[in-house]
Amino acid sequence: MLTGLRLTNFKSWDDTGQARLAPLTIFFGRNSSGKSSLIQSLLLMKQTAESLDPRQVLQLGGRETYADLGTYLDLVKDHDDHRDVGLAFNWQTREPVRLRRPTASSDALEADVFRFFTSIAQESGVLGELIVQRMEYAIGPAGDRTVGMRRRRSEFYEVTSRGLNLRRRAKVPDDLPGPIKCYGFPDTASAVFQNADFLAELSHQFDELMSSIAYVGPLRDRPRRRYQWQGSSPTFVGPRGENTVAAILAARRQKRTIKARGFEENLGYWLKSMGLIEQFAVVEIGSGTNLYELRVSVAGSSTSVSITDVGFGISQVLPVLVQVFYSPPGTPVILEQPEIHLHPAAQSALGDVLLGAVRDNGTQLIVETHSEHLLHRIQRRIAEEGISKDDVALYFIDAEDGRSEIHELKVDEYGNITNWPQDFFGDEMGDLAAMTEAAAERRNRHS
Repeated sequence: MLTGLRLTNFKSWDDTGQARLAPLTIFFGRNSSGKSSLIQSLLLMKQTAESLDPRQVLQLGGRETYADLGTYLDLVKDHDDHRDVGLAFNWQTREPVRLRRPTASSDALEADVFRFFTSIAQESGVLGELIVQRMEYAIGPAGDRTVGMRRRRSEFYEVTSRGLNLRRRAKVPDDLPGPIKCYGFPDTASAVFQNADFLAELSHQFDELMSSIAYVGPLRDRPRRRYQWQGSSPTFVGPRGENTVAAILAARRQKRTIKARGFEENLGYWLKSMGLIEQFAVVEIGSGTNLYELRVSVAGSSTSVSITDVGFGISQVLPVLVQVFYSPPGTPVILEQPEIHLHPAAQSALGDVLLGAVRDNGTQLIVETHSEHLLHRIQRRIAEEGISKDDVALYFIDAEDGRSEIHELKVDEYGNITNWPQDFFGDEMGDLAAMTEAAAERRNRHS
């Protein structure tokens, strides 16, 4: 599970400071305030981890990636290529990780808390190649055991460490090639020391974490009358929800359950609780055809119909529900505007869905939303002790003069937010007062 991030010189951010990430983290904010950049930093690392090019420092993206960040000049604050971009991520594993040490006299390292930091620059010249200035892992909650690489001169690097007692081999050159991508140690780095076999495991842990992130974007595919399934088991439903039906059928074949409910039964339970349907099913159109249809029945009707024949909001929220319960426990799931096309009552109920995924499936959720109805439901459940305030992190993102600022909302045990930003969801009281004043003025004119 991701437990924190910090960005420096990243898009509109000078420095986010250390932002805590909880089992349920929600970002609110005005348009173009910088909240999407927080999401993009994670997607940037995910697509870099999934890149097949080990020499690609950062996969900045394109049409087929999770995020298209353009060039380094688009990425760096104020388009200033003399600045370095800093990316730092904290995470905790579900079980302690045993980091291998090759010699019998070496104590094995074991930890479940880690931090990774990298500093990226663009080299001067026509091609403008990205280079890693420094990268470092911190092991354990105290962060006093670190190991990393630092650019020393030209294209050569050296290993840096603190609190690990690495023992250098005699007559081994200090000059090392650069990191793999921006976070991996080259094989030659382990060869410099007698007891540094664990370096590959650190890289592997971070690579797996970033690759495991699931993402459902704000623009999802329109529903179809028929879906073909060839027996695949997708890892994610996809940014547009394109693998939603395949994921449902894979979960059926694997006989997955959520809180003693079958996977599809669980989906139907939550869709019904949101007031969207009465029943939900994925049915094959003719035995052995591999063609399937999503069928639902709505309130007041005993007849099931295709999902294409009911409100658009059902098809838009379904990928969200599938992903938050489909992901393995502890997996980070990023959701952008999960409430899109839902009416206010369903947006409130969506808050319960997210809490249910955290509670019943152990999913970590990182959400970007504009929904005050969803927020109020989270506040209510904190007051009702449905979730601890410590398991929720709420942020309001604002920007002034092109500089983004992040404010963590302070929530007490009764769900009250004690530091509401001004006009957080617009000036509701001001609108009501103005309406009352206008109504009184009109009555006076016509009396």
